[in-house]
Amino acid sequence: MLVGEGVEPGERVTVISTPDTCSGSGQEYPGGDPLDTDKTVVVILHDDAEHGLRTVTPFDGVMAPAPDGGLPKRWPMRHPGS
Repeated sequence: MLVGEGVEPGERVTVISTPDTCSGSGQEYPGGDPLDTDKTVVVILHDDAEHGLRTVTPFDGVMAPAPDGGLPKRWPMRHPGS
């Protein structure tokens, strides 16, 4: 599923994982880079004028798909501390 402009379905694109800069851990990805997976995922992206396509937040940009392959019924799925 693709919503927006600038990318065609099936086209390869470069995507940046938005780092977690607020955790205070000193690590960009304290739980690991969410894009570093072999699993099928849904990605929610923002077209950043300076950096290109990136995940919308460190927590809500990569998720497991719903059973039909689309967005889960509840999104965002989770936030730290919730």
